[in-house]
Amino acid sequence: YGQLGDGTFYNLHNLVANISTAAAIAAGDIHTCALLAGGTIKCWGWNNYGQLGNGTIIESKVPVEVTGITTATAITVGTSHSCALLDNGTIKCWGYNGHGQLGNGTIIQSIVPVEVTGITTATAIAVTGGHSCALLDNGTIKCWGHFGQGLMDPGSFISSKVPVEVTGITTATAITVGTYHSCALLDNGTIKCWGGNNEGQLGNGTTTNSLTPVSVSGVSAATSISAGTLHSCALLDNGTIKCWGYNGNGQLGNGTFSGSITPASVSNISTATAIGRGGYHSCALLADSTTRCWGENGSGQLFGSIFTGRNIPVTVDGY
Repeated sequence: YGQLGDGTFYNLHNLVANISTAAAIAAGDIHTCALLAGGTIKCWGWNNYGQLGNGTIIESKVPVEVTGITTATAITVGTSHSCALLDNGTIKCWGYNGHGQLGNGTIIQSIVPVEVTGITTATAIAVTGGHSCALLDNGTIKCWGHFGQGLMDPGSFISSKVPVEVTGITTATAITVGTYHSCALLDNGTIKCWGGNNEGQLGNGTTTNSLTPVSVSGVSAATSISAGTLHSCALLDNGTIKCWGYNGNGQLGNGTFSGSITPASVSNISTATAIGRGGYHSCALLADSTTRCWGENGSGQLFGSIFTGRNIPVTVDGY
């Protein structure tokens, strides 16, 4: 679909065309966006719902500029929609909106950015296929979009087309969202998660869904969090990583393919400085600037062992 951005529709490993001042990047299922140094955004790939934000629904194999965004400070993308945090604390989103994930009070898709209702003090954003969340400057979180993530206060599985406040979160410092769950890092190093929990992705020792945040078991020194489709991971202050939830592809990195309803230590990682994830794989940046990944590898996303999934971290070649 052109999501490599190199002007082809081939599965290659090339530089993205016409990008020279990127400050941040975010990749969805079949499209990618880059925040440029001046506050504009360019996106490329599939565009069936307008997720490239350039006023069309025509896919692009090279980056195209998002309409009307000139002061962005962060970018995040979901399956078929994208959102940008602006320097005044507001958020604009574009693309698919069948569950209200654009947050503008409608379920109508938009091929250009629209402003999220009632958000004026956001400091971070996170989106997935069906819902979106924003961290506010007072440590609270608001989410909007698909039912099943436990968005509503006092708690229901009703979708919301506008942001609603997450119950009981007042000291959050980071937010991450998976397909059917969300997690917040708190200022004391603990983590709370909410939403779907069929594979233990909330990390509280159960497989019971939760409409409101529950504490992740045994994590008290987290510095970063990342949620995949059905699993979650935390970077700890000693450079180790713990993951929990579904593990059918080895995305927990603990040498097994068995899921865990509480955090399990990732094997052979002791100097991590950052973490990230795809739907069914995870990656860590280490202190020596190398990268290790683990989990599903059907499209070569681990690079270290093409098309063969791994349940322990493998070093990404060439980086």
